[in-house]
Amino acid sequence: MELLRSWGTAPDVVLGHSVGEFVAAYTAGVFGVADAARLVAGRARLMQALPSNAGGSGSDSADGGGGRRAGGAMAAIEGSEDEVAEILTGLGAHIAIAAVNGPRSVVVSGDEVAVERAMATAREQDRRASRLRVSHAFHSPLMEPMLAEFAEIAASITYRQPNLPALSTVTGGLVGEEDWATPDYWVRQVRRPVRFHDAIENATRTQGVTRLLEVGPDPVLTTLAQSALDVAAVSALREGCDEAVTVLTAVAELFVRGVEVDWGAYFAGAGGRRVDLPTYAFQRQRFWLPDLAVSRRDAPGTADGGEAAFWDLVERGDADALAGRLGVGPAAPLDAVLPMLSDWRKRQREQSELAGRQYRITWKPVPRRATARLSGTWLVAVPSETGAAYDDVVQALRASGAEVIVVPVADADTRESLATRFRAEDAEPTGVVSLLTSTVTTLLLVQALADSGTGARVWCVTRSAVSLGSGERLANPEGAQLWGLGRTVALEQPDRWGGLIDLPDDADERSLARLAPVLAATDGEDQVAVRPSGVFGARLVRDTAASDDTDSWWPRGTVLVTGGTGALGGHVARWLASSGAERLLLVSRRGAEAPGADELRCELADLGAEVAFAACDVGDRAAVREVLDAIPEEAPLTGVVHTAGVLDDGPATELTPDGLPASSRRRRTPPAICTS
Repeated sequence: MELLRSWGTAPDVVLGHSVGEFVAAYTAGVFGVADAARLVAGRARLMQALPSNAGGSGSDSADGGGGRRAGGAMAAIEGSEDEVAEILTGLGAHIAIAAVNGPRSVVVSGDEVAVERAMATAREQDRRASRLRVSHAFHSPLMEPMLAEFAEIAASITYRQPNLPALSTVTGGLVGEEDWATPDYWVRQVRRPVRFHDAIENATRTQGVTRLLEVGPDPVLTTLAQSALDVAAVSALREGCDEAVTVLTAVAELFVRGVEVDWGAYFAGAGGRRVDLPTYAFQRQRFWLPDLAVSRRDAPGTADGGEAAFWDLVERGDADALAGRLGVGPAAPLDAVLPMLSDWRKRQREQSELAGRQYRITWKPVPRRATARLSGTWLVAVPSETGAAYDDVVQALRASGAEVIVVPVADADTRESLATRFRAEDAEPTGVVSLLTSTVTTLLLVQALADSGTGARVWCVTRSAVSLGSGERLANPEGAQLWGLGRTVALEQPDRWGGLIDLPDDADERSLARLAPVLAATDGEDQVAVRPSGVFGARLVRDTAASDDTDSWWPRGTVLVTGGTGALGGHVARWLASSGAERLLLVSRRGAEAPGADELRCELADLGAEVAFAACDVGDRAAVREVLDAIPEEAPLTGVVHTAGVLDDGPATELTPDGLPASSRRRRTPPAICTS
């Protein structure tokens, strides 16, 4: 601690685990270094004099592995404090809970036979239980013979009130005036359980702690804290690692997370000096590494999949297949084939260049700790009309340790009414889970939370809205709209957005149990699909199959373009016509009366396409059905390109319910009609 202080790194809050609490008290100025040494040495001497386990650790620690005999035993058992206390019922007075390290991580200590029986009972309940390698049964009734003599040592020490906030691992709360500064506290501390989880949770909640530094021989507490809380935790030492490197690495990790470090003091006498970092990329110099895949594709003599297939046909002399690839008849003369060959070559080059820039989303397994727990208050927004349909999710969150407050949201709710309800909540929520199925109500929820000043992150949970592969059928594809909205909010409000989670439509118990570990994770995974087989995260990868045009679609028959007289629709229509479309059906609100419709008809006719216009609101199912029924049988519908939409964009905080449905409705309905 003195070394860290010499570098300008001082703690704002302190707490300690078991014997580490003496170090925390010393750091807070409760006693001087001589008194601290007298207390720790006396405590260790008296404990060592008790019956011990031959060859045991000798360490007063509630964490370790293995186990021996004689002076009692300790074991780590998976479960809550209440569950483990129930296991200990009837095992006698010589066993007790020694430490509560996490929401489901408890250590028991005492008579060896009783500890072995507790472990056996836990394993019968499918709980993990492991014997710890220790010399004594610390924090158990077996410590009582040394308490009287240790009380005499504790009474000889000079105490002061702590000079900075501190958490007691005896009570789990803030250190009071009658705690660290009294001899009785340190006597009770030997026997009482270590309430590390309560203390670390109070540090983050009541004291606003976001960064933890463990000063100890190995990162045991760092692991415990990270598994239970959303905090940055680093360890000053690691067994088997160079101490100087490990300490400096820990300080550097804290520094990049906002902790002040006096680098001048650290480099004093070493000749270190500040230097300017390289300037930003505004120098217009390119530092991006070359794309090897594109380089290989552009290299002379290298053919992509489509080109290789074409020249394979040439080498095999397959005239019929070659003519089909070029789009001409088998008997076409050479003067007809050459222009088509030139067009094909140009088209292939453009497609190859485009393929090098195409990406797709894939899903990769994401490991999650099955024992991860939630803590604090979580708001769960559900549709008021069908809220009971989401009881399984609510129950899963409660079973994982969250205090759940269900917030019904009705179609009649407004941004202002929801914000008022959120302001009225007594407790600041740890997180918000939205089970709303409407983009409008989800948008209002996000806006209201921001208006109310609620700092908790929002997670949007859908059911069967995204597919992990071609074999997975979507039960609620309309839920993809929520993923579009969520990705937008994530970019605009990264500090308020948690992420998107997709559950199976009929989520089983295993899938629901995986929800809490996803919400509790701190690795930045914000687009996640939970399935019975595991948890999967979205990844953007290069589409390596994009350059192979073996299955490319070429327009034939009638191709319908919604918004066909608009700027985007007209551009698509020109591409379709130049690609061989025989008939184009351009649908828009005004049809042939739209400005520029006649000019577009002439332009498309010059490209060889027959053009028909239809005035239709593509949000009207019946009207669209009439348009589809009018398509001639000799030119059947072979494709639909949907470009219709109303531009009413803006940041999510400024969108209104009146503006969102217009765009959302028009973009959602046509696919439903065309697949009916």
